[in-house]
Amino acid sequence: MSQCHVREPSPRKDCSVLKTIDGLAGQPFPAREVFRGMDNPLPILRRNIPAKLQQRPVYVYVLTTVKVRNGSFVQTGSAPNFQGSYISLCTCKHKDRASAPRSGCRGPDEADPWKGIWVAGLCSRTESRPRGLFYLMLVGQTFASHAECWRGLGGPSAKSAHRDPFGDIYEPLVQADSAPWSERSYKPHLAEHCHNSRARKYDIVTSHYNRHPQLLVGDPKQSFLWSEPRVTLTTAADSHWKSAHHRFYPQLEDLLSILR
Repeated sequence: MSQCHVREPSPRKDCSVLKTIDGLAGQPFPAREVFRGMDNPLPILRRNIPAKLQQRPVYVYVLTTVKVRNGSFVQTGSAPNFQGSYISLCTCKHKDRASAPRSGCRGPDEADPWKGIWVAGLCSRTESRPRGLFYLMLVGQTFASHAECWRGLGGPSAKSAHRDPFGDIYEPLVQADSAPWSERSYKPHLAEHCHNSRARKYDIVTSHYNRHPQLLVGDPKQSFLWSEPRVTLTTAADSHWKSAHHRFYPQLEDLLSILR
């Protein structure tokens, strides 16, 4: 499973910053009128995804930071982050993001194999059975570092770890131009951020197989998010999902076919 959550920030009174259910603080969900991919039932989800894009591969993993309280999802971690009009995966699944997707499950651009494939996150079986689909995004952009991501998205303050307890992008300082993978090249994160100092360093500095993880950002037109377990695995598919690790499917349709 994805185990990237280090600690839970203390609930704040400002409900525009945190969503709190039963004392559990999490990221606020976007309004449906602003985010067209919010809470789509399965038939509408299928209609909203062009047939050609349903033939693209999908990387699926299980999140432990997404909890279910009173029938609603609460994202207590920073990955995925769904603030600022984009869904992004920048502070979790580091080892997976440091490698290209497996052969036969890559995007159309050989030089950028994560771009153009789908990423899907399911909640843990300890939170909902069958497991619920929490988010689905078509990777529209990839970035080599937090500095590159920050600048490429135009300085998305809503995603800043310096300003938000669930921010997933570290704001660069001037020296990030020459040292993008040094933690000294970034502004400090909030004291109450859900990642502690050790996790911050890992987010910025870590490499696997001598490669730094790619930061993945979804195409806003093909990004979907659920505030409750409305779309789930079928009972059979859920019972067969024994592994806690990720899975690749050659086509998104393969995943859609085992959802209900």
